[in-house]
Amino acid sequence: MCELLSICCNKETNISFSFKILKEHSIRNYHGWGYAYFQRNRWIVEKEPVMALTSEKVGKIITNPKMLEGKMFISHIRYASVGKQTVENTHPFNRELFDKTWVFTHNGHLNKRKILEDMQKGILRTSLENYQPEGESDSELAFCVIMEEMRKIGEEATERELVDTLNDIAGTISEYGSFNFLLSDGEKMYAYRKGNTLYYVEREPPYTEAIKSESKEIELLMKPVEERAVIVATVPLTKNEKWINMGEKQIYEFNEGSFSKD
Repeated sequence: MCELLSICCNKETNISFSFKILKEHSIRNYHGWGYAYFQRNRWIVEKEPVMALTSEKVGKIITNPKMLEGKMFISHIRYASVGKQTVENTHPFNRELFDKTWVFTHNGHLNKRKILEDMQKGILRTSLENYQPEGESDSELAFCVIMEEMRKIGEEATERELVDTLNDIAGTISEYGSFNFLLSDGEKMYAYRKGNTLYYVEREPPYTEAIKSESKEIELLMKPVEERAVIVATVPLTKNEKWINMGEKQIYEFNEGSFSKD
């Protein structure tokens, strides 16, 4: 099973700790790795169709933590189910819409053939007029469908209209299989779960103890009092935090290091 990871912060933060944990998990998800982080108002994307654990590039990144600093971070380690082991099929994917870059990752398996058939028959009323997959994966196809639906509501759509649109199209796509995804424009992060597990945890002051994983430990006691972060992951990454199991078939919205409850 692929694994997702996203970190949403209210300030530019070093995010290498959580990525190190995900790297260790890549021994089970060895067909590729990738991440995108939002730094100084732009996305920086890196990905390779190789196992993160053995990647020289990942090794260099982790030994130089300054390379992984940003307010928003989305990452994926891939176990291929649809599409060859190529960079075109490696997550995350990104597309432009209304002068913003959107980044997307997916965990699960969708019936790509059935989606394309239903689009052709008009059962799935989305046509890929503006966004076309560059690879063969079911994930990128789903992303293009989402982008087409977001484009329909226009640049002036309210946040409520956007979330309603995402809920509607995600619900439709999820009828074709398991569909967990992370989506971000660099300002807000949206998460959706259907089929596999997905959790989130909020980190906020006061930081009273070190955060611990199975093999790593990070000290947050000296963090600035105003620094907050929310982490979304396929499985809980730490042992001594309260990870919340996300409900199915609803969009979760995160902004400035917190869960948006409205």
